[in-house]
Amino acid sequence: MTTPSTADGLNIAMSKITSANQLTSPLLSLPAELRNQIYTYVGLSTIIKAVQSEGAVVSSTVMSQITLTNALTSPLLRLPAELRNAIYTYVALSTIIRIEAILSLSATCSLLVKYKFHLPGLLSACKQTLHEATPIIYATCTFDTTQGDNDWRWLKSDCDNKVSRQITSLRIPEARSLVMAEEVWLRLLQRRDTKCCPLNLPSLEIVHVKSTPADVRRRPPRVREWFGNDTLKVRAEARRGVSGFEVD
Repeated sequence: MTTPSTADGLNIAMSKITSANQLTSPLLSLPAELRNQIYTYVGLSTIIKAVQSEGAVVSSTVMSQITLTNALTSPLLRLPAELRNAIYTYVALSTIIRIEAILSLSATCSLLVKYKFHLPGLLSACKQTLHEATPIIYATCTFDTTQGDNDWRWLKSDCDNKVSRQITSLRIPEARSLVMAEEVWLRLLQRRDTKCCPLNLPSLEIVHVKSTPADVRRRPPRVREWFGNDTLKVRAEARRGVSGFEVD
């Protein structure tokens, strides 16, 4: 075989080799679906070793071995996307995510407050469920600030993260809603903006006030004004069920 002397000749030679491979190669003559399955199995068993200056570091392949295994064998992930989304929605409808305030003292005895979101275990099952279920769960479930004595502090914080920005439903204690009303009235007297909420909650649609309907009727809190959201739905949540009426 004559060695090509020019770039054009080299391209012609390579084209001939490619064509010959497509006609004679046992792998390349298989249907595309079978070839892709073979590539997947090869990927499952491949480990790339990356060497850095400090030493050898073993890293996973471009496709995570665990993720690929789950995609091929998981009863959930093998379902059609529509059914998976329906399952995620059912999980979200029955999920209450607690926003917990964790208090501590610094070296100078000043109060430090950290906030923990108790997310459902489904979001930590694997990368695929995290990616698929997160927007559905955040948009459907209720975030709760009533379970701990200090959880309400989150409402007065400047916490800004991707979780907060996706919250659509929030539960607050009745005592806190009364404080909100007082803060709003004070700002009205001072001719100031009645929005008191320092949080960034662009997706918030509904606030549940955890109390008896009678208490809320007697002293209706001005929750909409406090959050600065005129379209916000505010509902009283009775101790034995949800009353379903707007209170502001």
